[in-house]
Amino acid sequence: MPINFPKTPVTNQAFTSPNGKKWKWDGSKWTNSLPGAIFTPQQTILTQLIPVDSSTVKLHWNPLTGILSADLVPQTTDFPISPFTEINIRYDSSGSMTPESINSLVRMKDYFLKNELLKYYNNNESLYASKVTFASFNNERTFQTLTSLKGAATSSDVINIIFQDEAADHYHPLANFSPIVSRTSTYNTDMAAFRNLILSKPPGFYKTIIFCLRPINPIKVPGAQYPAGEVERAFGEFIHSIKYGIGQYSGSNGMDGIKYFEIETNVNDNAEPIFYTNLILNTIKRFI
Repeated sequence: MPINFPKTPVTNQAFTSPNGKKWKWDGSKWTNSLPGAIFTPQQTILTQLIPVDSSTVKLHWNPLTGILSADLVPQTTDFPISPFTEINIRYDSSGSMTPESINSLVRMKDYFLKNELLKYYNNNESLYASKVTFASFNNERTFQTLTSLKGAATSSDVINIIFQDEAADHYHPLANFSPIVSRTSTYNTDMAAFRNLILSKPPGFYKTIIFCLRPINPIKVPGAQYPAGEVERAFGEFIHSIKYGIGQYSGSNGMDGIKYFEIETNVNDNAEPIFYTNLILNTIKRFI
């Protein structure tokens, strides 16, 4: 049964979900301490623990503290872009993403997403083409790529979107990630530059979205170096730790407490273009 949290909670408001779990609103999110909870890397971190209505609530899990928290998803028909908003979409072309994934993203960009966004650019195709870009990057250095997307002088704000399924070993061992293991020097360099860029402008000028792709039904390949799906799982947990400041990624070593930074992990890597279109649109709405 989905958990339907109150939509306008007040600080310290208590709530008991249908499964008997007690929650409290701390002013920004619902929290529920789970004593003795055990985190396993193979766990699909959130939805296997407590099913929720993802249109109203977004859960996140801290494996080090055993606390499951929930953020309210804005319920609005507004859309936070204008004719001066720059949107940059980048996808990993290093060879790890499947051709089907890339083909769906290209079709999304050329037809579905354009049909949804063109009206926000006064139905002016030239303006749209100048403000909405789509390209690949192949070095798997997520935050270096994001730092390169500084935006044009004519842009009122910049939304940078990444589709990626792994980060090689630049940021963590390829199929193994733990938030308590020391960060790599490459990650430290890239994150410092990214944070400097984000903090150089007023809050909200840069908005970031990272979609971590993962096979829904991993196919076992005889003789493969790593178990099916493990590389993608590790990358998702890495990005999750950065978002929520877990372990080695707390404070200035990650993005905890920085607004306008959104992620989605376990994104289907073989979905139809309309799925990716709706994913982008619904995630952008969180910036309202």
